[in-house]
Amino acid sequence: MKRLFAAAAAALLLLTGCTESSSDPGICFTEEMPAQLTRSDLERMQVQYTEEDGIVTEIKGAFVSYPVETGEDAFRALASVSELFGINDFGSEMRLVYSTDSTSACNYFFAQYVGDVPVAGIRTVLYADPGSHAVRRVHNSYLPDLQIGTVPNITAKDARKKAEEICKADAEGEPELLIIIWRSTPTLVWYVETDGAAPSAVYLDAQSGEVVEAIYPADD
Repeated sequence: MKRLFAAAAAALLLLTGCTESSSDPGICFTEEMPAQLTRSDLERMQVQYTEEDGIVTEIKGAFVSYPVETGEDAFRALASVSELFGINDFGSEMRLVYSTDSTSACNYFFAQYVGDVPVAGIRTVLYADPGSHAVRRVHNSYLPDLQIGTVPNITAKDARKKAEEICKADAEGEPELLIIIWRSTPTLVWYVETDGAAPSAVYLDAQSGEVVEAIYPADD
């Protein structure tokens, strides 16, 4: 099964050719929240949108009049439609984790957080025209009302040791604390990569220490 967990961010950076990026914990913006746009506002501007279960999941077209040239601009634009996305507090729940700015792409990727812990694979992404920097499209996969504790019972040191035992290899880098949606349930995990191949990485339940999933090279 393909994964959209911790390794996905690095892979996506390579695929999109990012020229500007930031590693977790991401960039928080403290700008004052803008006035909220409504569905009627979007319809009046002839901007198309798609929704599912009352949550807007995609917007196509420029719904703000200014060009999006910086992370702050992207934050301001997305924050203006955050209620349509079901986002309770865009300023504290969403952080800019990487962006692209080139002749072929100008995109801003915001990740959902619970406290200081990222929710793996959950993104609200703004795509702008690389020439005019006008908003082209926004894709939203935010999970509303996500309730989960973020304090692990298992330490990073113990997670690293267990991963090395399971993978029979040395860990690479530090264990990463993540929230993943595992079998429809939010789960706090440690993600640990190793230099092994059988498996090469593991997701460990951060409360029990049990293996949630082992990743083999063929799964990458």
